[in-house]
Amino acid sequence: MARRIAEVIIKYRVLVGILVLLGTLFFAYEMKNVRLYHDAGNVTPIGHPYAALHKKMIDVFGGANLVAIAMVVRKGDVLDPANLEKINRITEKISLLRGVVRYKILSIACSKLKYMFTTIDAEGTSFVHIDNYRKMTERVLGGDMETLSTMRRAIINDEKIYGNLVSKDFKGTVILCNFNWLHDYEYIFDSIKEITGAEEDANTEFHICGRPIELAYLKQSMNKILYIFGVAVAAMVLLLYIDFRSVRGVILPLCGGVMAVIWGMGMLGFIGFRIDVLSMTVPFLVLALAHGHSVQMMSRYYEELRRIGDKKEACVSAVAGLFRPACTSIITDSAAFASLALLPFIIVRSMSVVAATGILSILLTTFTFVPIILSYLPVSQKSMEREKKEVRGKIFVKMAYASLGKSRWVVMGVGLICLIIALIGTGRVKVGDLTPGSPNFWQDSDYNRAVEVLDNKFTGTNLYSIYIGGKEAEDLWNVELARDTEALQRRLERRPDVGYTVSYVNILKQVNRAMHDGDPRWEVLPTNRPMTMQFLDSFVEGSGPEDPRSFFELDFRQANIQIFMRDHLAETVNSVIRDTAEFLSDPANRKSDADIVQAAGLIGIYGAIIEVIAKSQISNIIIMLIVVLVFCSIAFRSISAGLIVFIPLVLGNFITFAVMGFGKIGLFIYTIPVAALGIGVGVDYSLYLISRLRDEMEGGREIGLIYEKAITTAGRAIFFTAATVTVGLLALVLSEIRFQAILGGMLAVVMMANMFSALLLLPSLLSWIKPKFIFRSSDRITMQPPPASL
Repeated sequence: MARRIAEVIIKYRVLVGILVLLGTLFFAYEMKNVRLYHDAGNVTPIGHPYAALHKKMIDVFGGANLVAIAMVVRKGDVLDPANLEKINRITEKISLLRGVVRYKILSIACSKLKYMFTTIDAEGTSFVHIDNYRKMTERVLGGDMETLSTMRRAIINDEKIYGNLVSKDFKGTVILCNFNWLHDYEYIFDSIKEITGAEEDANTEFHICGRPIELAYLKQSMNKILYIFGVAVAAMVLLLYIDFRSVRGVILPLCGGVMAVIWGMGMLGFIGFRIDVLSMTVPFLVLALAHGHSVQMMSRYYEELRRIGDKKEACVSAVAGLFRPACTSIITDSAAFASLALLPFIIVRSMSVVAATGILSILLTTFTFVPIILSYLPVSQKSMEREKKEVRGKIFVKMAYASLGKSRWVVMGVGLICLIIALIGTGRVKVGDLTPGSPNFWQDSDYNRAVEVLDNKFTGTNLYSIYIGGKEAEDLWNVELARDTEALQRRLERRPDVGYTVSYVNILKQVNRAMHDGDPRWEVLPTNRPMTMQFLDSFVEGSGPEDPRSFFELDFRQANIQIFMRDHLAETVNSVIRDTAEFLSDPANRKSDADIVQAAGLIGIYGAIIEVIAKSQISNIIIMLIVVLVFCSIAFRSISAGLIVFIPLVLGNFITFAVMGFGKIGLFIYTIPVAALGIGVGVDYSLYLISRLRDEMEGGREIGLIYEKAITTAGRAIFFTAATVTVGLLALVLSEIRFQAILGGMLAVVMMANMFSALLLLPSLLSWIKPKFIFRSSDRITMQPPPASL
C-alpha cells in the first residue's frame, strides 16, 4: 500500500503539487482571520465547583477584574496635601473610565471608606456620625489641618487601612478599582498609564498590576513573537546547512515547515477559531517537526538515489520506505495533542486544537511537497559525493556497535542510573505555581516588580473569597452567623500570608465602636438580632446606594468574606484552602445553619487548577501511552512494538519531570502539556529507527552491519531532526513571556532525552530482547564482533 501511494504521488506530481500550492495559498489568505483570544476565565477548570462559585460571586457582588495602583513617595508622606491631591485626582479620573465599577473604587480619597464617630448634644444624647474619606480629603485640600490630623488618626486606628491600603510608614498607598469587561484591557491599560503618568515626578512613582494590566503587557510581549520565530528559523537554517551543505537542503525543509504552519494556522482562521498565548508556542513546534520529517525524507532520498540512480524512482522508494513511520508518528503526534482536549482548561483545549491541526497538515505538505520538488531538481554530484563520504560518520558507527554485545549492558546500566536519578527528581515535582508574581512574566519584569511592591508593602493582590448565604432574606441579622464569620476571619488573619480580611462583620464592629464614642473596647459584635439589624441599617443609610454591595446584598441574605493574600504559591493556596475546610467541617465552629462556601477569587481558581492537575495528570499520561501502544501496534502489527517503545519514552519523560523537580518548576497550567507532548512527539525517533532496522533485517546479514546501516542513515537523520526541533523550541527561551520560555525549554529537554534514548537505549534493548516483529529472520542473521578499529 505504501508503495502504491508513493507511486500515485510521483505519477501525478503536477496535479498533487498544484493542489498543495493552491491549498497553501488559500490557507495563507485565511490566516488573516486568526485572532488572539484573551479571557480571564481561560485558565479556569470547566465545571469545577470553585469556578462555579467564582462566577456566582461576580454576578452577585460585582466585577472581578481588579486593578491595583500603588503610589510611593520618596519625601514626605501620602497625606501631605500635595500628595493627597494627586490621589484625589487619580481617584476622580478613574471613576470616569468606561466600564469601571464605581462602588468598588477604593482609596483614601474615596467615599466608600468611612470614618465613624459619635457626638453628644447638650442633653447628653449621643449620635453616630459617618464621615467619608472623600469629604475629609476635600477639607484637607481646602486647608483644614485639623481634619488632616483626624484623618491620620483614623487611618492608624483602622486595621483595614493601616498597613494595607496605606503603608505603615505612610510612604505609600494603594488605589483599587474593578472593571466590568476584560475585553477592554488595552483601553484600561492605556487610560491608567495616562492618568498615573500625568502625576509621576521625581518624588512619586507608581506600580500597577491586575488582570487587565497583565493582559496588556502580554499583548506587548506577543507582538515580539515574530522576531523570536525569525530567530528559530535562522537557527534551523544553520543546522540544515551543516547537515546537507546545499541550498536545496536548506530551502526544501524550510518551505515544508512554513507550509505546514500556514496550513495549520489557516485552517483555524477558516473555521473561525481563536488562539491564545499558550497556542502561540505551537507554530514553533509545527515548524520544527515539519523540518524534522523533511530531514528524514531528504536523507532517505539521497540514499535511494545512490542505490537506484533514478530521481523519480528514488522519490518513490523514499516515500514508500518512510510511509509507515512517518504516518504513524504524525498521527500519533496529532493524537497526543488532541488528547489534551480532555483536560478541562479552555487554554489547553485551544492549544490541542491548534497543534493537532498543524501537525496533521505535515502529511499534506512536507510528505508530498518535498519528494515532488526533489523529483524535478537536477542531481547535485557535489552533494552525492559528500553523502558518500559522511554517511558512515564514525560517531554513528560507534553508536551502532555500542548497542551490541557486552557494551549494550553498559548502555542499559547508564539508562537505569538515569532512571533512578530521574525518579528522585520526579519525586520533587510539586503541583502549582512555585514563583511569586504572574507566571506569564520573569521576576524582573515591570509587571512582577509591581506585584512585589503591592504584595510586600500593602494588602497583597491575591484575592481569596468565601461566600456566605442565608436560607432566607435578613439572615445576616442572626448573631450566630456573624460570630461564625468572625471566627473564620480571626483564624485566617493569624496566618502570616494573609494581608487582611474584610466582611460585613467588620462593619458591625465599627458601628458598635462608633456608638460608644470610638472606644476600641467596644469594637465587638452586637449581642442580639435587633442590634445587628440596627447597625447594618445605619451603615446602609449613611452610605452611597451601592457601597454595601461589596459586602452584602440589600436583602441581607448573601454576603462574602474577602481575604487578601500576599502570594499565590502552591503551598499557600493548598494550605489556606485546607485551613478553611478544616474550620468549616468542624461542628464546634458552626453555630448557624447558613451556607459558608469556599473558594473563589484568584486563590480559588488556582486551587481548582491544582486539584484538577493533581487528579488528571497521571490519567492523561496513561491515555498518551495507550495512544502510542495502539498506533505502534497497528503500524508494526505487534503489541510488543508498542510496549518496547514505551521504555525510552517513559525514561525521557521522567528526565523531563526531574528537570522540573530539581529546577523548582511547578506542574501548572502552562507546563502540563509537556509530558503528553513529549510522549507524542518523542515517539517519532523510535518509530523511524525501528522501521529502518526492520527493513535492514529483511536482507539477513551480520547484525553489526544491519545496526550500522540503520543508525548511520535513519539514526543520523534522527540526530539532526532532534537537533532541529530542539533549536526551534529553544528560541522560545528568548521570549519575555516566562511560561513560553519554560515550555520551550522543557520540550527541548524531552526531545533530546528521547533522541538519545532512541539511538542508544532502544537499539540495546532490541538486540537483547530480539522481538519477533523485527528479528523474524534471525536464522539468517549472524553475530560478529565489532571492527577492531572501534
